[in-house]
Amino acid sequence: MEKSDEKYLGWDDPLIRKRKGQGFEKLKLYFDDLVKTGFLQKKCNWIRIVNDIPDEGYPSKIPDKAYDWAELQESPKKWFKQYGDEGYGWVNSYVWSLCDELGLYDDIWMVIIQNYVFYDKLPDIKYLNFGFFDLCNFMDETDIIESVNRMKEKKKNKWYVDGVIANINRAVKHFPLVIRISPYASERDIVDYITRHYDIIKKAQSKYTNVDIRIGKVRRKDEKTSERNEFIFKNRNLPLKEIVNLVGKEFDEVLDEGHIGKIISLENQKRWYVAGKRPKTREELRKLQGFRN
Repeated sequence: MEKSDEKYLGWDDPLIRKRKGQGFEKLKLYFDDLVKTGFLQKKCNWIRIVNDIPDEGYPSKIPDKAYDWAELQESPKKWFKQYGDEGYGWVNSYVWSLCDELGLYDDIWMVIIQNYVFYDKLPDIKYLNFGFFDLCNFMDETDIIESVNRMKEKKKNKWYVDGVIANINRAVKHFPLVIRISPYASERDIVDYITRHYDIIKKAQSKYTNVDIRIGKVRRKDEKTSERNEFIFKNRNLPLKEIVNLVGKEFDEVLDEGHIGKIISLENQKRWYVAGKRPKTREELRKLQGFRN
């Protein structure tokens, strides 16, 4: 792995810090909200159901919230032995569709969510490298021309053609508006152009926004409270009195058993859709999870 590869630079690398803007922060808050509210869990339930994956995923030796989850891309050996490449392809297609539904474009989102489907684990939001995630996407359009040319050269490989076309379609879907930049434009020229034309840009953006995608609408929440609630949920099988003592030691908070029980109940509602048998249809699942459609 080369140090010059910006995609893999560390969280505190100066180049990554330079790239972090408001769009980066909005996506970070949005993803954190998807996880903490249980929304992502609910969306992944159907993928697990139709692909015969356990509710809590398969076991793995990788610790909870390890950064490794952002780069791991493989299916559990036990599951793959039964379903093979075809089954993996189905999971892959469901995850791509979910990423599109949630407004998450980069390929790494697909890897993260697919690993969540298989193992019920996610990388820690605090350490995940968001340096290459943003709400703006600069692309040299000559890259698209090169992709099309390669597609023509490999016209016998239908999977390659379909893959290139799918990637182009996804890019257009998530970044439908393009600002063309002359190689001679200065930073001031570019900022000035956007400022002067923002009313037109904003009007064009409104044609493509989805009211169900909450990017930019999520506000920062109390991190300590979220960590405390997650800690309580992970220890939910212990006696309430013991959890009270653990919370006191870990977070220096005094909560009574009733409060602990309520937190466990609320956290449980975020994660699970039904006690007992799995729903058999998507409609039944949506009803149990409280989705409108």
